[in-house]
Amino acid sequence: MDLIAGLDVRLFRLINTAWTSPAIDPVMAYATVKLDFIGMMIVGAALVWILGRRRDFRGLFILPAAVLAGQATTTLLKSAFTRPRPCHALEGVRLLVECPSSYSLPSGHATAAFAAMVFLSARHRRFWPLFIIFAVFVAYTRPYAGVHYPADIAAGALLGTFMALAAIKAEERFFGRAAPGSGRDKKGEEEKVP
Repeated sequence: MDLIAGLDVRLFRLINTAWTSPAIDPVMAYATVKLDFIGMMIVGAALVWILGRRRDFRGLFILPAAVLAGQATTTLLKSAFTRPRPCHALEGVRLLVECPSSYSLPSGHATAAFAAMVFLSARHRRFWPLFIIFAVFVAYTRPYAGVHYPADIAAGALLGTFMALAAIKAEERFFGRAAPGSGRDKKGEEEKVP
């Protein structure tokens, strides 16, 4: 376990100090502040609405529900794990934002980003690489800004993915098919866009 913790700290140091650029610091700071769970619900709902051609009403409720479920679970897990943030536990952390007082594991930002973007990836499969790259970007801003370890964002990514898949399964179970305008036909295959 000490080896894993040591690797986590080493990777954090690389992301937080070695793999940085003053030119992108403002972008990373802005993104890490604005793309929390509320920001991801707004971005996700906007994408559901736009890509669903203003017909995917279920997605407008299911995506935020998945993000909120992830946020609630993250809060419970942080209280259970009580892992201090690197900005509280380590010396020489380069902070781009104020260090939150809450615990570190798992990352709520990563959970929200992956819950929203995996949900969208299932609905609009042709865009899945862009959605996942965006989720990785949001997660990466956290150690870059000095407020999370890489293991925190990995745990958040897994939790968010689970929340999205659970939401997709729940929708299929209760409604038996894809929502109109979701980007999927009744067999779960990509709809042809006129």
